[in-house]
Parts: sequence; structure tokens; C-alpha cells
Amino acid sequence: QSDECSGGKNKTVEQIQDEYVAETNLSSKTTKGIKKTAKRCDIKYTAVGTLDVMKQNIDTVTGLVEVYVSVGAKVYDTSKRFAKVVASISAVQYHGLGPEENIARNNALTKAAENVANNIINQLRARGSH
Repeated sequence: QSDECSGGKNKTVEQIQDEYVAETNLSSKTTKGIKKTAKRCDIKYTAVGTLDVMKQNIDTVTGLVEVYVSVGAKVYDTSKRFAKVVASISAVQYHGLGPEENIARNNALTKAAENVANNIINQLRARGSH
């Protein structure tokens, strides 16, 4: 397989990074590139997601630092001719608390990762049972 498939320099990854610097959504051209690359590299499922860490606050009840993160994701089945969304998470917010910003952020990210992963797995299992 090409360098593109073995983790080498990947134009699609660079496009994604460049677009997320300026926008919160990927262009249709980049999304199409992701799907084409996945198909070319024989990758059955491809996930594309966003994660935004928002400004910290002080929780008025506990006095701890509170950080919110927003997560969204789509999982595509790229095994057939046309890629198809098989699982989707709209932008969902999670928060974490901690004595410092980095601990609160890590707590929020951990909570988000666990919940989104479980949600996606449940959606994929539900599709498999039909």
C-alpha cells in the first residue's frame, strides 16, 4: 500500500488540520477526500469528529474550576461504493471539575470520550442487529 495508507505523509490529514484552524466544519471536498482515502486503503469505518474545549469558569457551588467541552462525530462505512453514515453524534457538551484548569479539562475530556465512544458503539450494535 502507499505511504498514504501506512501512516506516512497524508495530504488529507493536512487538509483537515488546515480547515479546523479556520472553521468548525470540514468542506465537502475534504470530506470526500477522507472517504476516498479510506476506501483506497481498505478501511471499513472512518470516524470524523470535532472537539472544542471552552473557556473555564469557577463553579459557584463547589469553588472548583469547571471546563466544558463540546464533541460531535460521524462514523462512515466506506466499504461500499458510496460512503454511508452509520453512527452520528451531534455536538454534545460535557463538563469536568477540578482544583486546576488542566485537571478539570482532563476530567471533561475523559467523560466526553467515554460517553461518545459508548454512544457510537451502541449505534453500531443496533445497526448490526437489523
